[in-house]
Amino acid sequence: MRLPRLAALSAAVLAATGCTSPAQAPVPAGTGPAAALAAAVDQFRDQYAGGGIVFQLTAPAGTDPTVTRVELIDPRFAPGTVWTGNTVLPGGQTKSLPATLGPALCGAEGDGFPALRVSLADGATALLTAQDQHGVLARVHGERCFADRAGAAVILGLEDALAPGPSPDTVALKLVVGPPTAGGAAGSFPGTLGPAVLRSVGTTTLLAEDSRAPWPRDVALVPGSGVAIVVRPARCDPHAVAEDKVGTLIPLALDVAGQEGVVKVAASPALRGQLYDAVIRICRDLGLGP
Repeated sequence: MRLPRLAALSAAVLAATGCTSPAQAPVPAGTGPAAALAAAVDQFRDQYAGGGIVFQLTAPAGTDPTVTRVELIDPRFAPGTVWTGNTVLPGGQTKSLPATLGPALCGAEGDGFPALRVSLADGATALLTAQDQHGVLARVHGERCFADRAGAAVILGLEDALAPGPSPDTVALKLVVGPPTAGGAAGSFPGTLGPAVLRSVGTTTLLAEDSRAPWPRDVALVPGSGVAIVVRPARCDPHAVAEDKVGTLIPLALDVAGQEGVVKVAASPALRGQLYDAVIRICRDLGLGP
């Protein structure tokens, strides 16, 4: 039985914790070619599970600066979200540079940021205001802080083995509930939080609820217990499995000590493979697959 660390992707949920905010970030400034860049942050679908983001930089037309380092400056996250390398920014085109977000500082506010500190190969540097059109950083900050809150009450995982469902066109996942780990997320909270209640399970791009075996609702999550979740394919088109990125991240709406939010628990590689095989098999048996 496998209990991976609880991972979260939630709706906008902010959890207050004992963390403190760092000093106010500096006002974006700089001159020269680095200051002429346009900056943004975003997140691609295949980065949801791993906590990655992209720095997006656009150089003015007629220029081709070489960027060597980009660092996120945002009081909601600990220092260390950095891209390094050596890449040319073709003028007038946007280039996306991947980075992994540092730990969230729960209780911190954005105060109008983020900013990116950019270094070029010629030695020029600038601190640029970065657009966050999709609210990526606010969302991830809320997700992580609620995940820490949930992790102070229970640790959630999925068993690696997929079980048969109550009908041939379904299969069953088992959500395993474990106690919080000493230190870790629990260290951000006084004592142990609880109780934790599973309010509902959410559909993914790959998996849906079967009306004959409704998903569990309002179930107390007791360490040492397991909760069965019966699923069926949400779609049977040829791209369902081939292009899947987030279909095996299972969204769980939780209530943790009176605060509600959503976490997503990821299937292990072994379980993900079984789910893909099950979707393909069921769709073929229904005459809907390739």
